[in-house]
Amino acid sequence: MEDILEELRAAMKDHSYEFSLVSKMRHTRDPRLPIYDSKVRAYLSKEEGISFWWHHTGAPRGTGEMEKIMHDWKALCDWYQAFMMSERGKSWIEWFDACFPNDRGIFNVKKIDFIIFATGE
Repeated sequence: MEDILEELRAAMKDHSYEFSLVSKMRHTRDPRLPIYDSKVRAYLSKEEGISFWWHHTGAPRGTGEMEKIMHDWKALCDWYQAFMMSERGKSWIEWFDACFPNDRGIFNVKKIDFIIFATGE
C-alpha cells in the first residue's frame, strides 16, 4: 500500500495522497480487499463507531499523513474481516446471495460494499 501511495503521490501535480484511489486500484487487483471511500468511511464512522484519521482530527498531534492512511487501512481491513465472520455480516451476505442468485462470483467484501452504498447517505 505505502509504495503505491508514494508512487502516485510523486506523479500528482499537487503531490497529494490518493488513499481512496489506491484502495480502488488494489481492489481491482485483488477483489477480496475493501475499498476506502467517502461512503464507506461515513457509514463505518457513524454506524460502526470506527475512528478514522485521514481527513479527520482523530489522529494524535504530529501524526504523519502516511501514518494516518495506514491506521485507516488497518481499521478498514480489520472491520471487514471481523464483520464478515459475525452473524450480522453473514446475514448481509446471505441476503445479497438470495437477492442476486446469479451473481455468485462476487466476493463477500464487495457484497458488503454494495449494501453500504445502497443504504448510505
